[in-house]
Amino acid sequence: MIAHVIRLLLGWRLGGKAWPHPFYDRASGKPTHALVTLPRSEREALRPLCGPHPTSLS
Repeated sequence: MIAHVIRLLLGWRLGGKAWPHPFYDRASGKPTHALVTLPRSEREALRPLCGPHPTSLS
């Protein structure tokens, strides 16, 4: 099964099917969006909204 997945991934990569990629420019290979890291306070504020039993904002 692992060999099958590797074969598929290599086929997509070599066949150019990995593009268009939503996060990288094909010509330059650079990211199309700036990386944003949330500060700890924002991560902690979002934590109740994540996980198996998220609560809503309203």
